[in-house]
Formats: sequence, structure tokens, C-alpha cells
Amino acid sequence: MKLQIEDWVQRQSVSKEAESLLNEAVICYKASAYKAGMLFSYLLFQTVLKERILSAKKPEDIPLPKWNGAIQNLLDDESWDTEVTECVKRSSPFVFFSVTEDLRQQVAYWKNRRNDCAHAKNNSIQASHVESFWSFLQSNLPKFVVNGGKAALFEKIKVHFNRQLTPKGVDPSYIIQEIPLAILEKDYKEFCSELDVILQEADPFYYYNMGNVEIKIFWLKLFSLESVFVMKLIEYLKENDELFILLLSLDTSKVNYLVGNDQYIRQLWYRSKDYISPQLFVALLRNELIPKDQQKEAICHLIISSQSMSPDDFTADDMALLISKGFLEHFKRIAFIEHNISNFKWANDYKRWMVVWYIEQFGLDEGVVSSLASSFSFGNSPWHLRDALKEMFNNNQSLKSDYVRISDSLGRTSPESLGF
Repeated sequence: MKLQIEDWVQRQSVSKEAESLLNEAVICYKASAYKAGMLFSYLLFQTVLKERILSAKKPEDIPLPKWNGAIQNLLDDESWDTEVTECVKRSSPFVFFSVTEDLRQQVAYWKNRRNDCAHAKNNSIQASHVESFWSFLQSNLPKFVVNGGKAALFEKIKVHFNRQLTPKGVDPSYIIQEIPLAILEKDYKEFCSELDVILQEADPFYYYNMGNVEIKIFWLKLFSLESVFVMKLIEYLKENDELFILLLSLDTSKVNYLVGNDQYIRQLWYRSKDYISPQLFVALLRNELIPKDQQKEAICHLIISSQSMSPDDFTADDMALLISKGFLEHFKRIAFIEHNISNFKWANDYKRWMVVWYIEQFGLDEGVVSSLASSFSFGNSPWHLRDALKEMFNNNQSLKSDYVRISDSLGRTSPESLGF
């Protein structure tokens, strides 16, 4: 059976060598060879720290000779382990890792337990020691970030989105993987805020549809990081609606990160402006994120709103879902019975093609014909909808005949403005 530590390491940004060391540690642990398990586990820790220093840019406060000396020692098979220990211990006049003194003391404790194993000392090493060290790793490995790593990471992001230096289409995963190595957990939300500023410098219009698609994809790739980061990412995005709605519209599967945020979800669909896209609305419905007792209200709000909407906005599955939730009944009532087809903005700009679609798909009845007659028998009527309906009737003689038949039965005159 897979151990929890194995799952955890697979979710971290570590090298194949580090993963291999963990695998060796687990094999020894399961065989009750706890000293060997402890040795390999500590080697995993040391290897990860070594790789973080080697992949980092030199912090500004570390003198170049000191930095170069550390790098040279880390590349030497005979001295790298000692050098990592020295880098962790150093607290003045400059530091490699911005960690607390208490954490440095904890590392010293586990180094001594490693020595107990390596030098066959009398101290007993049991399964509990290995398990405790694994807990230490899971709690503290993310805190070992090379001082100055954030500045170096931001520089890489700037270079990635500078088209003079990096062509379009380059996968940004190499940057995404470095985020947990360069940013402390407590700074994740602040990082998101600073990232937004940098990306807006790269493209001030990326919030909008004409903006840089690659920047939006960069944001979406951040959701692949560890859950601790994603939680802070969601916190930041909820405070920045415009960006969050854009990302959710691009990848509606991300709505599942909103589970449990009932007030925020209602805030998303219950808007008087800056409406969410029809696709995003359907995604909220499909994933049962709009409570059942609010679904009628939400659908009616979508229909009556000034959100532009056409049949092309929905897949067949989307429309089937809406219909199963009562969309047709609500649309008929709002459009025809309540005479919103006489509302110039609603009928001309927002729901014109939905009105045409409804009649083409579901035909005419007395209520629809009466509403059309009332709205288009006089000169002052929504002209864009009028022209669209006229074209529909001219292209569909069966519908035109149905209209005349129902209109005659009601004693109404068929409107000339609609081509009769």
C-alpha cells in the first residue's frame, strides 16, 4: 500500500533523484530497516535543499565569492552534504535560507539522528523516528526558500512574457514548478497580487477578450500547484472578480473550487452589470453550485438581464440542462407574456436571437402570436428583432402559415412589419 509520504513527495517539485531517495527510504521502512530508512529520508531532505540553491539566482546580500564557493562545494560529491548543512546553519551576516532559528535547531536535531544511524551509535531508531521526520518534511520543506528567490522568479516571468526574449508558445511549466521553491507559504497570496501587477505590465489589456491568451493560461496553470497554494490563489481571485470571472469562463471546470462559497456564487450570477458568461452560468448549474431553491430565480435573472445571449452560446448539452431546469417556461413568460419583446434594449441587443430560436424550435401558440401582434403592429417597435423575425418568417413558410392561422382565429391582423 502506498504511504502518505509517497503521495506527498509526488505532489512536490522535486527531482527524480530526490524521488528515488524517498523510494529507497520507504523500502527500508517497510522492511523494518529504520536506520537505513532514516538515512535515505535525510538524504532526500539534503538533496532538495542542494537543488534549490543550485537552481537559485544569487541573493543580493551574499558576496559573490561566498556564493561561488558554496556552489562549487555543492557540485562536489565529497563536500555537498556538509555545505548544505552550513548553508542551513548560517544566520549572519547573510543567509541562504530565510527560516527561523527554531527551525534551524530542528534541522540540527534531525542531523544528529541521521548521525546516530550513519555511525551505529547506541541511540535506538524506530519506526516512529522515521515517521516523525517525514512529518517534519511535510510541515517544513516548503519553508526552505533561498533568500532572494522571489525576485529571481519574477525576473524569469518578465523574460517569459517579453516577446523580444521569448517566443510565443513556450510552455511556462518550468516557471510554475519553481513557485513553491521560491515563495514561502505565508507569502502565497501576496505573490499572486505582485504577479498580477507584473503581468499587467506585460500586457495592460490581458483582462479583456483581446488580451494575451498566454497570460490567462499562465494563471490557469497555477491551479496545478499544491492545494495550499491554490487555496491562497482562490482567496486572491475572489477579491479580484474581473480576473476570476475571466479565468472561470475560460475553464469552467474550475468552478468546483467554489464549493462551499455559497454567498460568493450568488454574487457571481446575481449581478446588475458585468454579467458572467452563459457558459459559466451553465457550469454553475451543472455542478449544483446554485442551490435548488435559487435555480428558478437564477435562470429568470439570466433571461431578464442585459447579458447578451444567443443559441450559439450553448452546446446541445448546455441547452438540455437549461430546459430540464425550466428555461423554456421562464423564457416564454418573460419574453412574450410579460412583453419584454417590446423592450428595445432587451429585444434588439440582448436576447434577439434567443427569441428567434425559441419560435423556430418550439413554434407558435396563441400567447406568442398575441404578444408579437401587440409589439409589431405599430411603427415604434424594436427594429433589430423585427427584421430578424421578418427574415425568419420569409424563410419558413410553415411558421408563416401557422402565424396567420392562429392570428385569424384570434381576430388579429397579421403585422405588415413582420412580412405579412
